[in-house]
Amino acid sequence: MQRPYLVTAKQKHENRIFYNEAGFTLIEILISSIILASLIYLATLSYSLFMRLWEQGGVKASAMTERYRINVLLRSSLESIYDYYVTDPVNERIGLYYPFFIGAEHNMEFITLSSVFAKGFSAIARLGVKQINEGARPRYQVIYEEKPLRNFYLKYDNFSGPFSYKIIVFDNVEDFRLRYFGVWQEEHKVGGAGSVPEIVYKWQNSFYGKKNMAIPRKLELTVVRAGNRETFHCQIIPTNVFKQSFFRREF
Repeated sequence: MQRPYLVTAKQKHENRIFYNEAGFTLIEILISSIILASLIYLATLSYSLFMRLWEQGGVKASAMTERYRINVLLRSSLESIYDYYVTDPVNERIGLYYPFFIGAEHNMEFITLSSVFAKGFSAIARLGVKQINEGARPRYQVIYEEKPLRNFYLKYDNFSGPFSYKIIVFDNVEDFRLRYFGVWQEEHKVGGAGSVPEIVYKWQNSFYGKKNMAIPRKLELTVVRAGNRETFHCQIIPTNVFKQSFFRREF
């Protein structure tokens, strides 16, 4: 006959400790579930708020959000402006090509190797203003637009839109101006070896690749909002990481 198994008070205490440490109590599970649900709710709310601000084009976004846009979304595009050579209908037969860049005081068109909307592709882009009201004190939106160059043969004077994508960079702007630092003219100085050509660079209110046979080296963007003037500088980098990744793709 098998003897009954007796459990001492010490063993009962040790078993109670073991079961308490082996899992979670119902209260602990409920508290964890509440915390997890709260985190999911906050994440969903933050994402919804971000998407609402994005769709509204930054109308209600803070100055920090707008600065983030100009720094993150556009900086790679502007720094990756490329001296993409195109021709025009007049000179196509004789094979004359010019760097594509059209820079005026309030807008510019260029080729970038770092598309904002189609990563890994080149695109023709435009940064400029659009008036949004009438009256003695006009207001503008600063808009960035793009069209991928895939299956598109670009020439000077043969593209006026429409663009495929756009984003509002700044809203309710009082004034927006662009300046370009690049080739101004070529001077010939007389030296010991005769006439030596020297290229002069300076800041300009307009810059055209067809005329200067080059693209700018630097850009200056000035935005006036609510009486406050902000100036952004951007250097066009010949060998930045975006251009390197475009030409050195790994398949």
